[in-house]
Amino acid sequence: MVSTIIQGHILDGFVDGTRPFPPEFIPAETTDGQPEVMGCATLAALVRALENQFGAHSGAKMDEYRTLIQTTRKGMTPMTEYLKQKKMWADMLALAGNPYPEAHLVSNVTSSLGIEYLSIVVQVEEKPNISWHELQDLVLSFNNKLEDIVGFKWQHQIL
Repeated sequence: MVSTIIQGHILDGFVDGTRPFPPEFIPAETTDGQPEVMGCATLAALVRALENQFGAHSGAKMDEYRTLIQTTRKGMTPMTEYLKQKKMWADMLALAGNPYPEAHLVSNVTSSLGIEYLSIVVQVEEKPNISWHELQDLVLSFNNKLEDIVGFKWQHQIL
C-alpha cells in the first residue's frame, strides 16, 4: 500500500536513490544532529547509514532477548507476568525483523516450568502445533486451579 502511494506521487526515485532531492529540500549541514548520517544525498543512503549505525546495537539486543527467552525460568514469578515477559521478548525480536519461532517459544515456556506443572506440560507436549494462545489458555487455567488447591490446603492446615 505504501509503495503504491509512493509511486502514485512519483516519489519512488527519491526513496530508492535514483533521483536526487531538489536543492530546496536539502537542509543546510549544521553541527546539530547525527554526524554519521549528515551529508546523505538520498533517502537510500540515509537508511544505509542508519542501518550501519544501529545494526551492531540491535544485533546485541536481539541476542539479549533470545538469551532471556531461553534462560528465564518461572520460579516465583506470577504465571501471567512470566508469560507476558516471554511474549514481550519474542515480540521485540519480531519487531526487529528476526522473529522467534512460536513452536520454540511454546517449548521454551513448558521446559521452564517447575515440577508442579508437569501434568499440564505433558498435555501440551502431546498436542502437535499448539499455538501461543492455546498454551496461554491451558497454562493459565491450570495455574488458577493449582492456586485454588494450594490455597484450600493451606487454609485447612491453619484450622
